[in-house]
Amino acid sequence: MNLTIRPLFRESAQKRNTYLLRNGRRYGTTKAPGGSFVYNIQDSPSKKRLAIPLDRVVTNPYKDGGKMITNKWMNKGVEKLEKITRQTELEIKYNLEQGFLDPRSYRIDSKAPRTYLQKLTYRFNDGNNEIDTNTLDGELLLEAIEESTLIAKNYEDAVTKQARYYIEQKAEEEKVILSKRKKIRKALVAMDKLIDELPNDKLVEVTTILKITKGRTKNATAEMKLNNYIENKEKVQGLSQMDRLDQFVELVDLAASSKAADKKQFQAKLLLQRLLNSRIVTDLKGVYIWKSKQETEPGLAELARSKNEALLWLQDAGNKNYVTELKTELQLVLIN
Repeated sequence: MNLTIRPLFRESAQKRNTYLLRNGRRYGTTKAPGGSFVYNIQDSPSKKRLAIPLDRVVTNPYKDGGKMITNKWMNKGVEKLEKITRQTELEIKYNLEQGFLDPRSYRIDSKAPRTYLQKLTYRFNDGNNEIDTNTLDGELLLEAIEESTLIAKNYEDAVTKQARYYIEQKAEEEKVILSKRKKIRKALVAMDKLIDELPNDKLVEVTTILKITKGRTKNATAEMKLNNYIENKEKVQGLSQMDRLDQFVELVDLAASSKAADKKQFQAKLLLQRLLNSRIVTDLKGVYIWKSKQETEPGLAELARSKNEALLWLQDAGNKNYVTELKTELQLVLIN
């Protein structure tokens, strides 16, 4: 069986792009491909071996003569075992000495030769790379991909983990690409709505909540950063491009809504982010602390133990006086 490994296309260092004009604004449509590279099986320091799971246990296909035992494994009693390691399975299949596929990542001493796995090298180019999985090296590559950070098992994993290459699965890849294009189109429509139909201050408010602008920001700057955010040029920790597109569209829907509950939720998101930006409230590993209350009123210092809890606290009518106090602190910071 042949396996196709492809590079994940990404923006070039020179930021060369082609653009689609939409209402006078430029939106990127294609990105330059990444370069070719030489791949060796990676180290797994925590497991004290190479990052290839040959120590995993598999059902023994040679038990009771199920498959023919190769010459170098005759009379070793393997056919009596219910389970064997993947390393043993491959060594028998390709008639290799026991221990030939030793996955250790170190040398026993400085003069010892490197093992087969330590020397194993794959060269990938910018196009399609065909790998024959009916060979030893092909099977080893498949095993190494299980723990690789450079090659992903599919296109979606490659995008999420920012891998360099991935195993092509055409139907799955096309589905992800179509979904991504649909989300980008939806985000561009939302961006036009935000800029052309909503009040001017909404643009900066949305980019503030998205954490791509802080403080006083001109609309032109906010628009440029938002465009980069949609195109995946503006990095946001912990969010994939698909997630950020969903987040942006949902936020614009909130900003445009005439429902009182939606308006309240949007204002709470905006206030919380401004309080965090001004360090009036701090996020300590998910615990939201009102800094000025730590000494004066310690019982009020801890506002919430999650972001959702903090947003609900800000919207709670029972906390109206405290919210007013927070807003007063925020105004003093903004004035100064």
